[in-house]
Amino acid sequence: MDAFENGEMRAGDTVYCSKALEDVSLLEVPSDSEIWEYKKTKRIPDALKYKKANGEIVEAPVSCFVKIKTGSFFREHWVGWTENTTEKEIEEFRNRADFLEFFSRGHGFRVERIEGDIFILLKIYGDSQDEVNEFVSACFHNDAIIWE
Repeated sequence: MDAFENGEMRAGDTVYCSKALEDVSLLEVPSDSEIWEYKKTKRIPDALKYKKANGEIVEAPVSCFVKIKTGSFFREHWVGWTENTTEKEIEEFRNRADFLEFFSRGHGFRVERIEGDIFILLKIYGDSQDEVNEFVSACFHNDAIIWE
């Protein structure tokens, strides 16, 4: 709600939606009265409308929307395997890359995904190099994310 309250997210902005798992165009934002009510009661406003890349207009709860960082600072994270890796293991690597991509997007980072024959490269973009380095180190390299 803070991003709406501070005017950081406005109708027409491209934002990440965790319900759609993609960047979307925000069609509406909470009204001033809904923001005031939230401050008083912590009751989250009803769903907001957004437009998907395919043109479909859908609704999602306010908590699903995250402002996308606009910086050009990035760090690369490789997920790779060898030619001898089994199909099941490759699927696990792909699932890990998917999760890391969506986890990063859920925290507002832009992600560029590059796939090769035996690797997936994720380029995580943020507003400062320190911010990106800390996020990638803390979440990806120090086992902060628990894999099942």
